[in-house]
Amino acid sequence: MTTAGCYTIAVTIQGEPIVEQMQRELAHVGFPVPTTALRALVGSYSGKALPAERLGRILGYERQRFLMHRGAPRIAVALTPDAKPARPQHLTDGDWRFGRRILTYDARPGQAAALGAHLCRRAQEAPQACDLLWPHVQDAAWAAFGSMPTSDSDWPHLYPRFLQAQPHSIGSLTGEQRDAEKALEGHRITGLVKYFGSDDAVVTATALSTIRAPMAGERGEALDDLVRKRAGNSATAREVLAFIQEWGHVADDLNRDGVDRSTRIEDYIQRWGVSEREAQERLHLFWQVFPNEQDPSALWRLLWDMVPTVDGNGVASGPTFVRLISQPVIVESEPPTLAAYFLASLYDQLPRSFGSRLRSAELGPRAEPQDPRRDLRRLYRLAQRVMHRWVVMALEAEGPAAEASLLGLKSLEPIEDDEAAAVAEQAIGGYRQMAAGRTTRAVLLSAQKCLRVCADSSLLDPSGAATPLLPGARHAAGALAALCALEVCDLVKETSATLETLYATA
Repeated sequence: MTTAGCYTIAVTIQGEPIVEQMQRELAHVGFPVPTTALRALVGSYSGKALPAERLGRILGYERQRFLMHRGAPRIAVALTPDAKPARPQHLTDGDWRFGRRILTYDARPGQAAALGAHLCRRAQEAPQACDLLWPHVQDAAWAAFGSMPTSDSDWPHLYPRFLQAQPHSIGSLTGEQRDAEKALEGHRITGLVKYFGSDDAVVTATALSTIRAPMAGERGEALDDLVRKRAGNSATAREVLAFIQEWGHVADDLNRDGVDRSTRIEDYIQRWGVSEREAQERLHLFWQVFPNEQDPSALWRLLWDMVPTVDGNGVASGPTFVRLISQPVIVESEPPTLAAYFLASLYDQLPRSFGSRLRSAELGPRAEPQDPRRDLRRLYRLAQRVMHRWVVMALEAEGPAAEASLLGLKSLEPIEDDEAAAVAEQAIGGYRQMAAGRTTRAVLLSAQKCLRVCADSSLLDPSGAATPLLPGARHAAGALAALCALEVCDLVKETSATLETLYATA
């Protein structure tokens, strides 16, 4: 194409809204596109990538637009199978089928090939943008073929390879995409999560309830026996148990190094020196035995919590893996109520010493039927307690420096609907920035996340399932777990009072 021709196209595009340019580029590719590549494509005719700040403002506007009108946004965020925003971030058209907006392992090579082919075509249309587009062509080639071109002289050879490797049908879903779509639809996730993702993995909403420790009077089944029964053969059972143990070692290493986050598949790959494909195969084998678990993390924590670290003579003793997997467990298939999940999440996030103290109080969930509307009312009450009690206690521990924030808290309305929750979330975000202590900020951040879930849930349009509300209960438990580190509350009394408050909300 001539320079004059490129200039004509550039003028036409300059008069087009950025969102429409992004939609047009996404339509040409047909699949989720990495944010960095999309910014380069939008700016390819001008020779300068779309600024990241501008793209951030566009996404923020689309999110607010969705909250106001509840229609499909023009631009949405691609998700992982557990409903988290994909990392690195990918963008999609909001009108695409949900499963098509989920990034899965089996879909990635074909999607990368489609992107690579479009990048090559754009380089022919706008030769001045070759340098801008080349790094993204390299990334696409690595994802599609497993090899990265080193010289831009490879352009002519790459295009036919990309064409040959791209999927035949844009609209068709892979097997993993269909499974992920079905699983997430089964959780009845909110529209906001469907288009923009969740801070927490949605599938963990059932992970803490499917396998639990036996309560008083219950007889469970040894975990290793359960694995053998579900696996169907001893070879598969051994592989799953080995994967749990290896994953647990990675989690323990992160804990010793002071890394404050959950274990990821990337950590497992780095620790054991396996390929990504091999790690994914082991994870999929684990899912065959534990289909409701995101990964072995929850199981590993549960096993450790069930085994005392001190023997009968008062001597510290580290349990062997054989001893861990021989612990009896109870299998439950029904998702927990909000109150039960709050308690399970609290055990999950507390340090082991605090968890043992709480377990000795024998606080257990009540058996109740599922009631999403009741659980939404309970979530608002829980957020109210988080904000006006635990956040207050955390700020009071900072002394006079937090007086202004405490005064601001008193002016906030009770959390009785989504609007009050949205206002409170914004206010606490400001208080968090002013807080001096790291632990205080952790309490306020968990409170903010809890309020965000409340703001995304409306009594006028409640979800048909309690599952989308459960991350709010987990964040509330996180606020209380963080507060314990400040030693300004009695954990057992706070937990007991909170449960009573929740159960009193009919």
